[in-house]
Amino acid sequence: MKRVFVLVLVLVMGVTLIACGGGGGSDPVVTPTPTATPVPTPDPTEIEGEFFPGIKDEEIPEILMRKTGVVESAVKVVSDNPDFSYEVFIVLAEIPINFFSILSHHYQSGSISAEVPLDESLGRSFVFDWGYIEMTSKELLIDTGKIEIHAMMY
Repeated sequence: MKRVFVLVLVLVMGVTLIACGGGGGSDPVVTPTPTATPVPTPDPTEIEGEFFPGIKDEEIPEILMRKTGVVESAVKVVSDNPDFSYEVFIVLAEIPINFFSILSHHYQSGSISAEVPLDESLGRSFVFDWGYIEMTSKELLIDTGKIEIHAMMY
């Protein structure tokens, strides 16, 4: 009985090996015709940073180097406002509710002045020697799980 079982097992393994075996078929080799594809010149604002993808770390003021959750987007643009040289727009997603207060306190402790209303349904703003930060309200965080930060640099 054992010999019959071993013989059947060897046959099954042999058939499996033949079915899945070696790819020694005679498929013709197809060589794709190369086409000239223009290589786009990378936009300097698309350079990957360690902290916010898309923005070089050295271009971000130290006070902005705090985050939690997921960086949904981070964009640096030349400012339309003549008082500032560039602006940074950051969207943090999947944020815990308590991070709103933590981030607000973090910005306030490093700022020259701040508008931090007790009503958390209002946005907050912070003035620094290098520029200005606006932060969305806690309502946006509650409704969408996101915090939006807008920084304007001199």
